[in-house]
Amino acid sequence: MHSHGPSSLDIRLSKEDQASVLRKGLAFPHRADVHARDGWVGYQMENSQDLAKAKRVIQLAYKNAKKNPRVF
Repeated sequence: MHSHGPSSLDIRLSKEDQASVLRKGLAFPHRADVHARDGWVGYQMENSQDLAKAKRVIQLAYKNAKKNPRVF
């Protein structure tokens, strides 16, 4: 996950979580197709209610990262 400024997030999810989040309208497809194919979604925070929704999506990413750790 990373941010673009104070209100835009890019979050990497599993393919299953990505499909679920997009279907529910909790995020939008990543603007770069190559990243969208890898499970990335975009999230735009516009108000305080959006923060709670972003937290749910971030928690999905965290759970996936714990199951599939990447070593650098």
